[in-house]
Amino acid sequence: MTDESASAYRSGLRYLGPRPRSVAELRENLLKKNFTKDTVEKTVALLKEENLLDDPAFAAEFVRSRERLNPKSKRALKYELFAKGVEESVIEKAVEPLNEYESALKAAEKKAALWEHLDREKFKKKVFNFLNARGFGFDVTMTTYKHLLQKAEKKEGPE
Repeated sequence: MTDESASAYRSGLRYLGPRPRSVAELRENLLKKNFTKDTVEKTVALLKEENLLDDPAFAAEFVRSRERLNPKSKRALKYELFAKGVEESVIEKAVEPLNEYESALKAAEKKAALWEHLDREKFKKKVFNFLNARGFGFDVTMTTYKHLLQKAEKKEGPE
């Protein structure tokens, strides 16, 4: 291993240290550090061989993490992964198991508790804007809104 190769490898490991990265992100990072294309490709190949760089695993973990911490629509997740240089077939496989309705409900439930005191129109607007910003479509948003509204009305009880 040449000095440049060893340096690129160490740099790649440091870049992968804080969190997983896509192949494209690592490539871009190493190229910014002025390593030759050949050295970058060899480093990428070596890190793949050592299972330290794996786009399908990266995409799956990215989706799981978003679903747990910051649920978004499939469309929004696809866009984020595409921006990270992940191939479309890998992205499709990673987002396939998601249920958009469950994701929307999970995302909005916490916020809905803060908005329950609002009148119906303001509550609806808040839910729609919030879910729209996370990439959810009208049908999913409407279903989620109706569910949240029913839940809020049950809390209020009969008057």
